[in-house]
Amino acid sequence: MLVEAVMTLSKCVEDSSKRIAFYNEALSSAQSVLQSEEMKKALTSSPTAVLKYLGLCTAPDQSETDQEAKSLRSQVVYGLKILLVAVKHSRVVSPSSEGHLSGQAESPFNTLLWNLIEHVTILARALTAMWLPEVMDSIHPAYRKAMDLTEQEKLGVLGCPTSGLEDDVSANICYRVHCQLFSMLELIYGCIGAAGESLSLPFQVSPNAAENLLATAFCNLPSVPNYHIRILLKLAVRVLILQCPPDAVLPFLNVFLPPIVNFMFERLATDWEKMKTKQSLCTETGNSDKKQTKEEAVAERLLFSLTRDYIRFLENCLYKKLVEPQQRELQNPRNEESVISAEVDMQDADKEEGMLSDMGKHIMALEEVCQSVLLVLFSCLTWPDTNSSVMAARLITSVCLEALSSTPDETAAKLFTTVLQALQLHSQQASDLSALLQLVLRLYQLWGTKPAVVAVLQSVPGVGKKELQSMRRLCAEREVTDKQRRQQARQVKEMLSSLITMDVSEAFPVSCKSVVHLPELLKSRKRQDRGTVADYSLESLFGPDRNNEQR
Repeated sequence: MLVEAVMTLSKCVEDSSKRIAFYNEALSSAQSVLQSEEMKKALTSSPTAVLKYLGLCTAPDQSETDQEAKSLRSQVVYGLKILLVAVKHSRVVSPSSEGHLSGQAESPFNTLLWNLIEHVTILARALTAMWLPEVMDSIHPAYRKAMDLTEQEKLGVLGCPTSGLEDDVSANICYRVHCQLFSMLELIYGCIGAAGESLSLPFQVSPNAAENLLATAFCNLPSVPNYHIRILLKLAVRVLILQCPPDAVLPFLNVFLPPIVNFMFERLATDWEKMKTKQSLCTETGNSDKKQTKEEAVAERLLFSLTRDYIRFLENCLYKKLVEPQQRELQNPRNEESVISAEVDMQDADKEEGMLSDMGKHIMALEEVCQSVLLVLFSCLTWPDTNSSVMAARLITSVCLEALSSTPDETAAKLFTTVLQALQLHSQQASDLSALLQLVLRLYQLWGTKPAVVAVLQSVPGVGKKELQSMRRLCAEREVTDKQRRQQARQVKEMLSSLITMDVSEAFPVSCKSVVHLPELLKSRKRQDRGTVADYSLESLFGPDRNNEQR
């Protein structure tokens, strides 16, 4: 982009006043569109008013009004691009002084950026409301298809070639509107993330920053499709949390993070349960060999990708960096994202147990967040995605054992059973079961004195007193080498060989089958009315009366 190249070159200008004057002139085009009186009026009215202002509620009739709407949408996209570049370069224009929590911008340039970002978050609220039924009804039928992925994008999700499609698809009106709307959302998410990383006074220290984000850009998340949730998670949420200044971590995370992790748990658990229910119905009706439709295959692939993205996000937040970003760049000079690319290689997570990062300590100290994180990780073990299950097992083993140390006996038994179920479920797909086997060993090391957990292990065919004694000896070995870890994994695998080679419903007595399938964990809860506080505790999901409540 030419503007970004020019702004980058402006770093060479030593006179700060000239740099600021250039940036202000570049931002004038964005300001004229995003802060126009018509835009302000639409933003303060309703999402439908914003969509009407963008020309999406009337037919594309090539009239003068329709041409103006086309031009306006292009100007909004261009203005957002200018704003994103300006935010990324803001520290060059106005260097940071002493950090503080006053929330006041340090220069007229930053004041302008903050005002524009506030308008952008409100615009995000209107755009993310497009998928609400009452708002979708107001959109003209000719534009409704623009809310969904294009055929090229669907084929891209499935990993299929798209070169055979017709070349004139870009001339389609619906396609152009689709590209404009999706670009707006992606640029808005990028602006929010860049505001938390690049502003000389980070966005997170602004008074009520978390509340404002949840009330604007993040308020319509339940209606947003998974492909946009992935972009939002990558461009905005990860950067806001990972780049949160130390003196703003507690006030920002206490408000911002609980609704986000609770939403992600609800979304993933609900979608996986729907997919498993559909597969069960196909099996019962004898249609298991029926091919998936393209839409079903795309939805399934997006669910797989969103699950893995979220587990990686939790890794970044919880796990301590073993290699500094500069060193990692020298060791692995690939074209990766600047900040978030310094991810820990969880392949080696079992070698560094208990490496909880400073950010992870803050996160796990929040009771509601900790419970949602544990629930989604243990739920992920039994979802039919082996890669996600292995990633979740490594993360639990590495950083979550301390949070599980005071788990009640009944809950511990059910969670331990979940791990055994995952071991059986993924035994045919995973080339390496070491992560799940290590998790079995570490959990038994943690809960081995609980009679309910011992009873679960004893219910596995072939596990008797001799095997229990062998497990206790393995648990007693605290300081072990990598070679000893692999030996431990092999011994646990031999001990549970009967479980790995048989159907999970046959592995336990009849009285334990309800525990194996964990209906309390996997069934989605009814959405509660606004103003009520959701109970995300482990006890609420595994309590003795939970089944009756859900019936």
